[in-house]
Amino acid sequence: MSTTLHVVRARTASVALIFRRGPGKQVRQVLWQLNGDRFERGQWLRGRVYPERCDLSPNGKLLVYFAMRRGHTWSAVARPPFFTPLAVWEESGTWGGGGVWVANHALRLRTNPACLTLDPKYTLPPGLDLGCWRGGSLDVVRDGWHIDKARLLKPHPKLAQLFLERVDWDDPGRSPTLPKRPYRYQLHDAKKRTTVDLGPFSWADWHREELVYTYGSQVLRAGMSGRQLEAGRVLVDLADDRFAGMPPPPRALRWPRLS
Repeated sequence: MSTTLHVVRARTASVALIFRRGPGKQVRQVLWQLNGDRFERGQWLRGRVYPERCDLSPNGKLLVYFAMRRGHTWSAVARPPFFTPLAVWEESGTWGGGGVWVANHALRLRTNPACLTLDPKYTLPPGLDLGCWRGGSLDVVRDGWHIDKARLLKPHPKLAQLFLERVDWDDPGRSPTLPKRPYRYQLHDAKKRTTVDLGPFSWADWHREELVYTYGSQVLRAGMSGRQLEAGRVLVDLADDRFAGMPPPPRALRWPRLS
């Protein structure tokens, strides 16, 4: 069975959301508490989800996602790890879709302002600041990558001049045999002037002083020995998950406080 994992992190809470895909167009949400590495398996969706266009609110309580099923596309807000929507905006194809939370109460949808029409079955809570996204690449902005001469870098939280680098697919140095996904990640040490290729991960980031990443169906964590990355240890393997219906709990049907 082919399983791939993509991760979206909250920016002010130690929470991440895993989109587990496979086999085929079946996607499950798994909520990851980074402090303690606890995993809550959530709902499945029969269809395709575009993780690069999804985002968690800074406190991790709300998710905006973009999905497609049988040619029908839509953006929605939900309570992770559930797909049951609190709000839905119909999309016309894949040109637009998704969005980014600029604050816990402020959502910017990636769509034409003229198409910003809420499905009438849903209502928005008072205080929600809704608008359109006019920035750059959603996932680059969302994940806090530093752009330095077209390189995507993220500094280590404690070790000076040590960077995680994500190689994008317009990089002429990438191998032509690599698929579009996963990305290629490198550990770049500007102090020692060394670069180490870490491998074809679908996602990687720093958490505190360690590297957390996904490879295939596994979520892993690797510590540092000096300025060298240690071998990764598997936190969870989601390969054996099977599609099953899951009704949303009552909390997934209510908007949280937006503060």
